[in-house]
Amino acid sequence: PKAKADNGQGMLSSIGKSISKRSTQLREGASRMVANKTMVSRAEKAVGECIPLVTEEIGVEMSISKRFQQGPVFVLEVDMKGCDLLELLDKVLGEESARHYRNIKEGLENLDLPIAKEAFIKEILPKVRKGMMDKMSEIVPEKMKLKKNYADLEIQCVALEDAEEAKWLYNFLAFMEEMK
Repeated sequence: PKAKADNGQGMLSSIGKSISKRSTQLREGASRMVANKTMVSRAEKAVGECIPLVTEEIGVEMSISKRFQQGPVFVLEVDMKGCDLLELLDKVLGEESARHYRNIKEGLENLDLPIAKEAFIKEILPKVRKGMMDKMSEIVPEKMKLKKNYADLEIQCVALEDAEEAKWLYNFLAFMEEMK
């Protein structure tokens, strides 16, 4: 009879430990979730504060809006306002590219070849756009690190065209889900 009483106490003790362990796991999980939401909120705010610095460095007026967010991933849409193509070319592709562009454009103007000039400008725009996107994705994390209250955040910017974005986003979110 005495052995049965000990077994009952042992089982109650085991259940108590199990409940206590589960309670600790839930509390830690809730803390991680709050910490993750706080980090995402800080990252979103940091990017928002860094965009004017990026705009200033590149020298192009832009409007930026959030298109999508799921967990720590958010997609921003950047619309570029009118700008001086030569200045932009210099900032995103470099001085040498800007000089070549200017020489070719002036040559086509001097030769009175408006159709060729239009085709040239039409062909160079996607290259300038891609250069600007790449430059922005480098500058945003750099500018963010300059702000002391965001220096601990790790942000990765991936510049994609609309046609590439959906596939990349789907694959990345699927990967994130597998890593849980």
